[in-house]
Amino acid sequence: MVGRLVGEVRRLHLDNAALQARVDAQQATITALRAGNQALRDEVARLKGLPPRPPSRPSGMEQATQPGAGGKDERLLLGSGVVGPGPGGWAAGIWCASKSGSS
Repeated sequence: MVGRLVGEVRRLHLDNAALQARVDAQQATITALRAGNQALRDEVARLKGLPPRPPSRPSGMEQATQPGAGGKDERLLLGSGVVGPGPGGWAAGIWCASKSGSS
């Protein structure tokens, strides 16, 4: 029984690796096709006399979703005590951690 299960797991692992290789190859193809499509769109715009596209910039969401990007949760976890108002008070939006447990 165990030997059959081990064989089945090995087969599934190999199937998974083969499928992952196909996905990677398809993703590379899609990326190349998108680049080619954009080049054709740029050429059509140039032939029509339209202004060129502005350079693309990252939206900033990539940085916000990465671990360690900062934010309220990180500020709350930095100290080792009770979180309370900072020197400017609650209205100033400054947070600090009090080690004594009082604000």
